Amino acid sequence: MRNPIVVATSRRARDAWIIKLICPHCGEKHTHGGGDGLMAQGGHRIAHCRNSTGKGYFIELAEEAEAQHGKLR
Repeated sequence: MRNPIVVATSRRARDAWIIKLICPHCGEKHTHGGGDGLMAQGGHRIAHCRNSTGKGYFIELAEEAEAQHGKLR
């Protein structure tokens, strides 16, 4: 089974980006680091929940999704 793609939001914290999303495995909010560069970095992450059994997902940032697809999925 492929890892799902999740559209997430990002915000700049003091020293790094914070990415927030709703987990496709458990339906809860998860938070991941998004790097410390000029833009947040999505990509593959492992889910932070017990239901994931080591599964992950690919994070697509909302800004990128909107620019690429014309609207959010």
